[in-house]
Amino acid sequence: MPRPRREDRWTHPLYRIGFCLNHKGIVYTEVGGVRRTTGLVWHEKNKKSGLQALEKRIQEYLNPTPIVEENEPIEKPKQHTTNSAFEVFAKQTFPTHSKSYLYNWKQAVDLLLPTNVVLTLTDEIRNYMVEQLTESTLHPNTKRQHIACMQQFFDFCVEENFCARNPVKKSMYPKKVKADVKPFTLEEFQRIVAYFEAMPPSLKARSDTNKDKKQFVLLLKFIGTTAIRINEALGIYWSDITDDYILIHGKGGRDRKFPLEPFPDVQEVLRECEAYREANHGKLFVWTAYAKLELWVRQALEALEIPGNGRNFHSIRKMRENYWIKQERLPADVIAAIVGHTTKVQTEHYIQALEISEMKTILTQSRYLINT
Repeated sequence: MPRPRREDRWTHPLYRIGFCLNHKGIVYTEVGGVRRTTGLVWHEKNKKSGLQALEKRIQEYLNPTPIVEENEPIEKPKQHTTNSAFEVFAKQTFPTHSKSYLYNWKQAVDLLLPTNVVLTLTDEIRNYMVEQLTESTLHPNTKRQHIACMQQFFDFCVEENFCARNPVKKSMYPKKVKADVKPFTLEEFQRIVAYFEAMPPSLKARSDTNKDKKQFVLLLKFIGTTAIRINEALGIYWSDITDDYILIHGKGGRDRKFPLEPFPDVQEVLRECEAYREANHGKLFVWTAYAKLELWVRQALEALEIPGNGRNFHSIRKMRENYWIKQERLPADVIAAIVGHTTKVQTEHYIQALEISEMKTILTQSRYLINT
């Protein structure tokens, strides 16, 4: 009797001595009982690259490097530079990612990766990165993202024996700055939606694609009723949607399920999105990046004279979270599961969201019920 297929493993069609597995959202290979990371996020789009890495490692396992006799000359491996190593890394990592993801990597490389430096010169590479970070005026959180990119790249280099050590150290990361983005009120959100509903159907991101105002209104309503992240919304395919739930490919490669039955408003939005299903080639929403969409929201805020101060899709998400917290009194762990927070983060949000007046009301009502 054949073994049942496991969702956390990918097997190679030609070999049975190894497999890919999902470990904390990252693709690992296991060959001969030895696990090694690939640096790829566990996602169906990375399956081909993961299996290619698996096949390479199986071949290495089946055909080990022969032992060289004591007096036999040893052929030295090719010495990679930052440029040649990154070319290998990019071929394995980038083909399945979005343009916005590649743009972030380009920024990181332009800032932190020295040109044509031999990878064995670890200290020189680190000194270059530290100097660039010191002189840069970028936001600390942006610097952290760029450093994380470099850490992933050099982890790959160490894994492939291009170099012995990763030049990135924890001390290079600046302290993370917590953004305090003010949520929209429900009235402000309704005005924004009405603004786009009143526009003629000529709103387009590119002239060759029919990205009209109706679909953008549906995107706003979808985020406003589900509280999911904008990049998560743009990553949903119709194949991720069942009668019971939406499978959301969340932050850090962690999938979660959004239940549909308790949310009739979300079901209504999905019914309206059906009209775009064929035109969007299986995607729920046509867009792959959201920079242009954020610009549209900023323009709407300016036209409606609604305070901006960095408020955008995340402010819509927080609006819905606050509604669940303040109006529906949903438990913090339930909200955390729905929106993809850790319970710790959601608890902190819950404590911050309750005003003193609301706390007094809740305590008074609770004590009244106890006494009666």
